[in-house]
Amino acid sequence: MYLYWSLCFKIGLALLKCVEANLGNHCYTVNDCGGYSGASCLNGLCSCVFTIQDNQCTVDAKFSFRAIVVGVVCGTVILIFLIIIGILLYRNFRVPTSGSSSISEIQTYIEYKRKSSDLLCFFYPMRLAVYQFMCLGNKDVKKRDDLHSSKINTRPSGYMYLQVTKVIQIRPIKVESLKSHVHEFLRHDGLEVRKEYMHLDTLVTYSEATVGNLPQNIEKNRSAKVPYDFNRVKLLETSDYPGENYINASHVLQKGYIITQFPLRTTLTGFWRMIWEQNVSNIIMVAPLNELKKCHRYYSAQVGKKCIMGDLKVTVIASVLHGENLKIRKILLRRHKEKRTVTHFHIYALNQLILAKEFVENVKFIRSSFRFQTQPSPIVVHSGSGVEWSGVFVLVDYLIQKIENGEKTIDIPADTLQLLDERKSSITEKHYELVYSCIRKYLKLHTTTKRNIVDEQEGSISNIDDYEELP
Repeated sequence: MYLYWSLCFKIGLALLKCVEANLGNHCYTVNDCGGYSGASCLNGLCSCVFTIQDNQCTVDAKFSFRAIVVGVVCGTVILIFLIIIGILLYRNFRVPTSGSSSISEIQTYIEYKRKSSDLLCFFYPMRLAVYQFMCLGNKDVKKRDDLHSSKINTRPSGYMYLQVTKVIQIRPIKVESLKSHVHEFLRHDGLEVRKEYMHLDTLVTYSEATVGNLPQNIEKNRSAKVPYDFNRVKLLETSDYPGENYINASHVLQKGYIITQFPLRTTLTGFWRMIWEQNVSNIIMVAPLNELKKCHRYYSAQVGKKCIMGDLKVTVIASVLHGENLKIRKILLRRHKEKRTVTHFHIYALNQLILAKEFVENVKFIRSSFRFQTQPSPIVVHSGSGVEWSGVFVLVDYLIQKIENGEKTIDIPADTLQLLDERKSSITEKHYELVYSCIRKYLKLHTTTKRNIVDEQEGSISNIDDYEELP
């Protein structure tokens, strides 16, 4: 404390604009004062504080009263500021304990976190360190000190964002421990999952999203959820489309996926331009049938009927049902003399009670059809507004691929945080619990080695007799 107030006193001297000049090897002076350090200048007069004689410091001081006042005032202001920061950080990280908190209290706390997290976005590095510390209760948790972040960006509105360019493991769990870990987290109505989502909610970063909010682009958005500038999909500008490079779509998870919205009537051409330019081979549409009533179809409901989308001709050449809630279409794209085939997967029966098992089975089946893909390309995934259901599919598929590719540890919260940093609101609290349920169902139904869905199910896509008309 003595050092603190000494520092404040020196700040007070500095604020009184006393300039020190070096004389000799060990003397400092201001104006006509000789052999001292730390004087204050009042009306041209000098008041010596520390006198240096023969390399020895002796107190020969009459302290400046004004310097003391200024130092005390500055020190008090700084101390109050630090106390306010401490209170805000404490309130931001104070989490209700599972033993004393009801679900309603947890829900109330989540709402508080959502409202208060923006206030503390400037202190993101400190919040990250506290989150890491709070996660160390698990034996499988490893310390993480290699998160890299880029500079702070500011939107025109003045709101400050911190863009995270790389998120490394926060809570890695060994694959052999993952099943018991997930099972434990889903106990007590998923209370631990909710608490974990709270922590993630305080760590989510919000980057600039200026392009999607430009006047000429607002009408191209289905909702207020627009892509961030740093990872948005950019359409190629051509003579046919000068200045039109915006589409509501984001590259996520190492650019392995593109999350987008259900196309609007006015963005159908842009959607198919993106499919062609990004060389997409697979489209995943996660949309209940009742949601389709609010959306405009971007393909023909009739097999063989050609649709003109700008300079692209889009034709559904085959359609088949797989199970009770997955429909598969083969779509032929033609641009001038070049042809490409796209596979369209429509997951449409989203029953919350039996969703996890069916969802995992669909993810596995869809992934198995990618085996014969000649070259890697991003998977386009969309639901209504390009969040929630899209995020669930992307995250579940991404985690399953990690397990099947032999990853030794799986980091559900870190991968979720990366997805949230790349596409706003892509995972909600409810859907985060569903992700855990899907991983539990996958671990129960499958081993950790690569395995294929029944081969005879493949190739049946061309069986037009299995076709059933859907909205």
